[in-house]
Amino acid sequence: ARLRTKINRVTVYRILDQLKKTKIVRIIETNRGASYYEIACQHNPSHPHFSCRLCGSLVCMSPLVGEELNNYLSPAESFTVEEFKVNFTGVCRDCQGTQDDGRRQRSRIR
Repeated sequence: ARLRTKINRVTVYRILDQLKKTKIVRIIETNRGASYYEIACQHNPSHPHFSCRLCGSLVCMSPLVGEELNNYLSPAESFTVEEFKVNFTGVCRDCQGTQDDGRRQRSRIR
C-alpha cells in the first residue's frame, strides 16, 4: 500500500532503530549494502538467509533449532547466546546458468 503523505526518511530510520533496540525487529544486512527488517517474535525465530550476489534477492531459510544450535557450542564453553546471525551469499537458482555480470538490480524477498 502506498502512503498518501510524505514521511521523513530520518524519522523512519529512527523508528526502525528503536524497534531494533527493543528487539521487536531484526535487521538483515546484505553484502550489497542493503538492509532488510523482519519481525522478531516466537512465530518468526532467528533463521539464516540466502542473498544472491547477482540479482540481490533475499530468501529466508528454515530456522536452526535445538541440537543444530548446540553443535556450535561445546559443553565446556560457558556462553550465553543472546543472538546469532547466519547469512549465506551465492547465486540463486534463477541466476544460475546465465551469463549475467552482476549488473541486474532486482531486489526481492521470497
